[in-house]
Amino acid sequence: MGSETTSYLEQVDNAPDSEKFKLVRNWMDSSPLPLFEELRKHRPIFKMDRGTLFARFDDVIDVLL
Repeated sequence: MGSETTSYLEQVDNAPDSEKFKLVRNWMDSSPLPLFEELRKHRPIFKMDRGTLFARFDDVIDVLL
């Protein structure tokens, strides 16, 4: 994502609640690496109505153990 575009988190934060999961799901399919890079830096535990994403390995391990 270049500087002229809005970050993933800005886009999802500004989207209606009914569209947030769809946006994130599309990014997970089309551009997962930059999405998760941004999540790791700015919101490593990302809560949505339909679930929670854990972007850091250590957080995933903590949840599973």
